[in-house]
Amino acid sequence: MLLQRYRRPPSWIARGASDDGFANAIFSLVFLYILFDVMVGIVYTATDSILDKQEAVVTADGNPFRQLIYSTVIAVTLLLALYRSNFRITVPISHAYHLGIAWAILSSSWAIEPGQSIRRSLLMYAILLPFTVAIHHLGARRTIHLVYMFLAAAIVASLVSVLLHSIPIFAFSIHPIDESDPSVAGAWRGIFSHKNAAGPVAVHASILFLYHGISRGRKLDWFLLILTVVFLIGTRSKTALALALFVICMGGVYHFFMSRKAAPLFSSLMAFVMAFIAVLVLVSWSDVVAFFNNWDNLTGRVAIWQSMIPYIRDHPWLGSGYGSFWGIGDSAPIYRYAVLPFILRLGTSHNGFLEVLATTGIIGLLLAIAALVILPFYRFANPKPNNYKLNSMLFAMWFFGILQNLTESQFFSPEKQSWILVVVAITVVQSRYLKYKRGDLNWLRQTSWPFKLPVKKPLAKEPIVSGPFAARSPALQSMY
Repeated sequence: MLLQRYRRPPSWIARGASDDGFANAIFSLVFLYILFDVMVGIVYTATDSILDKQEAVVTADGNPFRQLIYSTVIAVTLLLALYRSNFRITVPISHAYHLGIAWAILSSSWAIEPGQSIRRSLLMYAILLPFTVAIHHLGARRTIHLVYMFLAAAIVASLVSVLLHSIPIFAFSIHPIDESDPSVAGAWRGIFSHKNAAGPVAVHASILFLYHGISRGRKLDWFLLILTVVFLIGTRSKTALALALFVICMGGVYHFFMSRKAAPLFSSLMAFVMAFIAVLVLVSWSDVVAFFNNWDNLTGRVAIWQSMIPYIRDHPWLGSGYGSFWGIGDSAPIYRYAVLPFILRLGTSHNGFLEVLATTGIIGLLLAIAALVILPFYRFANPKPNNYKLNSMLFAMWFFGILQNLTESQFFSPEKQSWILVVVAITVVQSRYLKYKRGDLNWLRQTSWPFKLPVKKPLAKEPIVSGPFAARSPALQSMY
């Protein structure tokens, strides 16, 4: 009895179905540690300049203590996963995603700085592997609950640090007036590294709190949503502010179609919108060209992209090597291709797709798009199982991540604050698909979100379909 009581984790960790409470507690701690390590970006530097922060990030990539921690995290996670699955481990990373990661690691062989490239590409997989395996074993409900707790704590901590920013120890919470980029001076960043990281995280938190508020109607959810909106406005992150309402509406559109079992209509609508945008661009091609020839547009982002295009034209297939375009010292290609001096002070392309193209070439970009855009959309548009409440929330988070990368560089980088939450969304969907494919409908029922109180009748009397015939039971599919 004493041992059983010891093995039972706290109630805030052990939510949902569980056959081993201790293992679930460890998976929860692994999940929370990776979220904390990736998202919290409090960096104290001498001048608080962008160059100082870049140097701190580069140092962190090669930090042997951090490498040791992740090696331990991977070992513990895989051993627990093997124990719980009778030595039949499942990694909920798609084959396309694995191919993209393999290409990124391979690109270090021709990278400008092979050492930094191999470290950054291996770090990508070192984060993804334990993170996704933990999600697979925690299940959707427990994973969403942990993300909810973490984001709630992060938003509250950020607002508190902003309120106390006049105290030197909390000065990091607001961009100082002597930033190398004057446009960000005074913007809130809270416990995050930059306002362009804080804003997108606030959008993800808004989506999460909104769906929880609609689902269960607790005052706490709406209160956290209000706090998050206040923080989002304070970040002055233009991309996040512009996209927040749109992606929430798109989540509602997804919910409307999927709740009516009209997945083909939703796919047709998305295809029509894409075709309409393509036609609009072709009709207005001269205006589009003029817009992207003006280096001042999009707060200088066009000048950054114009600096990268010549390098991409010179190295179209292989690129510079993963993580080997920015932040590698004087050998960085941007020092030869920058069209304006301010670009030399940056450490990002401000376009995730363009950055993947510049670092891994056309092959790497196609693999990344297949793994992170096409396949996730297919999973959302053809949900198995069709938990439309859960999927509409995850779809909004994923869709925001894709659109955000048109002006920010987080695509294919799980060590970035916003993209790690996109990884949560696509991994939950992929993991539930794998469980459904194997006929684990009881697991899907017990770990579904939103949480509902169990019906007071014996579980044995409930119909449970498993095995190869599970996919032929559409009536049961909609239950999960």
